[in-house]
Amino acid sequence: MDFDISYNRVNVAAERNSHRRNGEELMLTTSYEQYRKLGGILDPDRFMKLSGTVRMDCLQTKICITQITTIALAAKIDLDGASILCDETIAVYKVLRMSTITDAGAPNPVRMLSDEQILADALRIVADVDSLGKLSQAFPHI
Repeated sequence: MDFDISYNRVNVAAERNSHRRNGEELMLTTSYEQYRKLGGILDPDRFMKLSGTVRMDCLQTKICITQITTIALAAKIDLDGASILCDETIAVYKVLRMSTITDAGAPNPVRMLSDEQILADALRIVADVDSLGKLSQAFPHI
């Protein structure tokens, strides 16, 4: 029986990975029934809330990756050789970018920044000097 559970987890992981295209983030595709069969302990409401949160987070990450990629291409940053699309840069950019939306009513200087300025700040935080230099050349206002 333990072998079957382990085997099912491998199959579920492989099935999920088959849904990835071009490095897209993985969305939670496990059904509640699958989750319970694998020994999950959350009730259906908590599982659905978690599923919705994961989907929203993945969508936000995809949007941020698209924004970073668009800005990087405009700045002629080589996406293959640069670390601009590393997890750390994406995470920092996403936190800064999402704070511009969630803090819209607060007196927060971040909300006034353009996407290019937010990316520049994210690059400063992760110390990606090469990408920051190219970005600054392409967008002098940052």
